[in-house]
Amino acid sequence: MSTFFDDFRDTNMSNWDNVGTSSRGRCFTAEPTWKGADVGRVLIKPTVKWSSTDPSKWNCRMTSKQDFPSGTYIFAARVKLHSDEGHLSSFWLNASIGYNEIDVIENAGKKASPSSCEGKAGESVAVNRTNFNGLNSAYYSTDKPQRTGYKYCFAAAEAASAQDNGFHTVHVKYTTGQSVQYFLDGVPGLSYVPTSDGPLRLVLTNIDQQKTAFPNPGDFAVSWVQVWKQNPAPGSPGGGTTPPPPPPVCDNDCWRAQLGSEPYNYILNSNMSDPRLARIIFDRKFYAMAYPDVRPWAEGKVATQGGNFYDHVQWHWLNYGIPWGRAGSATFDPSYYMANNGDVAAAYGGATNFTGAISHFISYGRFEGRRGSTLFDAGYYRSRYGDLAGMEAWALLDHFTNYGMSEGRQGSAEFGPAFYLGQYADLRNAYGPNGYHAGMGHWYANGRAEGRRAVP
Repeated sequence: MSTFFDDFRDTNMSNWDNVGTSSRGRCFTAEPTWKGADVGRVLIKPTVKWSSTDPSKWNCRMTSKQDFPSGTYIFAARVKLHSDEGHLSSFWLNASIGYNEIDVIENAGKKASPSSCEGKAGESVAVNRTNFNGLNSAYYSTDKPQRTGYKYCFAAAEAASAQDNGFHTVHVKYTTGQSVQYFLDGVPGLSYVPTSDGPLRLVLTNIDQQKTAFPNPGDFAVSWVQVWKQNPAPGSPGGGTTPPPPPPVCDNDCWRAQLGSEPYNYILNSNMSDPRLARIIFDRKFYAMAYPDVRPWAEGKVATQGGNFYDHVQWHWLNYGIPWGRAGSATFDPSYYMANNGDVAAAYGGATNFTGAISHFISYGRFEGRRGSTLFDAGYYRSRYGDLAGMEAWALLDHFTNYGMSEGRQGSAEFGPAFYLGQYADLRNAYGPNGYHAGMGHWYANGRAEGRRAVP
C-alpha cells in the first residue's frame, strides 16, 4: 500500500521538515508546472558556500516528517540528473534513531576526468571500482568513530548516459536487516545486506561544491517522491499478501517529452500512385535501415552503375523485398499481414502472395482497422492519445505515418520509439536524441535479436 507521496504540484511542503534556510532564504522553490510525465517540480537550491569542515553545507535539505519503521519498502523518486559540475544533488534516507544511511543516488555531474571512488583514510568503506565518474549509490551502517559500508560508483559510460539533464526514476527495495537493492530506471545496481537499522526518513539535498564563488551553482529538480510498504505477512496483525507495486518508470511518452520531435526528411518514392510505393507501404529510409544487406547492395550499384542510392533501394524493394515478404515501412510488413489475416491469405491463394497482401491492405485492410505490422495498431494508437479520439482507422494510420512517428508517439503495445531510444545511449549517439525512424529500423534489423527492450 502507498504510505507516502508527494508530487510537488504546489508550494505546500507540509510533508517535509528541516528545510534548510539561511540569510538568503529558503533553499527551494516549487514550480507547479507540467512537462510530460514530470508534474510540478521542486527546485532545491544551495544556500551556503562549500566548506569541508562546516556541516551547514548540508543545510539545503528537505527531510520527510514521517518515519518509516521496520518492514519491506520501495523508496522511489523521479529526479533530474544534471550534467553540470559544481553541486552534489542527492536522494537518500537516514535513520532518525541511531545510524543507518541509504544513498539512493548522488550526482556530482559529468567529470572531465574521474576522481577517487574510495573513501577517506581511516574509513572502512568497500567500493566496486577505484574511479568516481560523478554518479554513485551507497550504504553506510556507521559514521563515528569510523564510517563503515559500501559505495557503488557507476562506470564512466553508465554515468555519462544517465547524466543527460533528463528526469530518471531511482529507487531501492529495502527490507529491514535483510537486504537493500538499488535501481536506476528499473535496472538493478548495487545489492547489499544492511548491518544496522533504524526508522528511516527521506532526504533531498543539494550542496555547493564549487568551493570558491557563490551563488547557486545549479538546481536539483525533483518531480516526485513515493514510498510503498509491503503488507504484513499472513498470520501477523493486519496480515495480507499484496506486495508493493513496482515503482513508476519513464514510459514512451515520458521519454518523448524529454527527447522532443524528430525533423524527419521523407524521401518521395518514384510513383506514389503505385500501391507498392505508397508511403504507408514503402519508406526508402526505413527499408535501407531495417535490412542490413540492402545498404551495401545499393552502394555497390551506385559505385558500378551510378545513379541515386535511394533509387536503387526502391528497385531492391520492388524486385526482391516484396517477393521475399519484407517490411517496406514501419506500418506495413506483408509477411506479418498474411500471417495474421488467414482470410486474406486464402483469398489471394496463399500466405506468400505478398503483392496481394499489399493490394488488400491498400483497398480494404487499412479502412477495416487491420494491423499491417508489429509497430502500428490503429486501435491502440487511438486509445493511447486523447487528441486522436474519434478518428477512423485509415486516418490514424496516416497520422502516425506523417506526424506520430516524428513526434515519437507509440503506435503499438509492442514498441515505443521514444522509450527505445531513451533506454539506449548508444542508439541516441548513433541516430540523435530523437531519431525515432532510425530506431524503428534498428529494432527490426538488430534490436529484437539482441533482446533489447522496446517497452517498459
